[in-house]
Amino acid sequence: MGNKSILTHMAFVEFAMAESAIIALNCSGMLLGTQPMRVNPSKTPVRARVARPSSI
Repeated sequence: MGNKSILTHMAFVEFAMAESAIIALNCSGMLLGTQPMRVNPSKTPVRARVARPSSI
């Protein structure tokens, strides 16, 4: 992904509770090891999971 001298690590996390997501967003800027974390909300809507009909 672009400049190979800059390490970029990304993760996508889904939370079961809105409160947990708010806590995570408030961690933006905190150090993870020696590097500051950047935490952003999703830019795209998250769709609810739809139960699939069971196949018999």
